[in-house]
Amino acid sequence: MNSENLVEVLTSKKKLQMIFDSPAPERVVQELAAIEIYQIIEDVGLENSFEIFQMATPEQARVILDLALWDEWSISLDETIKWLELILSAESEFALSLLSHIDLELLILLLKKTLIVGGGVADIIGSEDLHDDWDHTFDEVFFLRIEAEEHSDLIMKMLELLYNENHKLYRSLMLGAECELITELEESAYRFRTARLEDEGIYE
Repeated sequence: MNSENLVEVLTSKKKLQMIFDSPAPERVVQELAAIEIYQIIEDVGLENSFEIFQMATPEQARVILDLALWDEWSISLDETIKWLELILSAESEFALSLLSHIDLELLILLLKKTLIVGGGVADIIGSEDLHDDWDHTFDEVFFLRIEAEEHSDLIMKMLELLYNENHKLYRSLMLGAECELITELEESAYRFRTARLEDEGIYE
């Protein structure tokens, strides 16, 4: 680590400590630019600073994820899984709120990269989907086949939470994961991301 990077890390650690020492840390976080919060997280590590992410507004959180989850034109599955693990380990109220504010396209992309969805709202009696080899169904309407076994527990935890607590979002994700194309989803999600970053004065 060169001296310039060391100074940045030390500065971020100092900022983080100042936030925690403040009598109103949530207000301090929400007055920061989203990129400042992201830089603190990058410098001191996600596990050491996730608490300030939980204090961010939904608008700040979206920008932070815009900066954290993308690898050029595509979302990074590894980064997305890392963040999702911490999001789902937090209070369910926080996780539900954040998931409801994240771009739908981003969540569908995560599902498209980890599982296959069959069934759907059409009449599936006699459908070929009923005779396929599926791993799970929550409702006997949508059927799931896990493609990324190493992430199956985490993805199922997210879907179970949404199925029980935000069924409208769950249904939208199932329909999108079954029908949408990855290329079109990434194009839309990237366009939304770029617009948000430019609103923050961030140009890549």
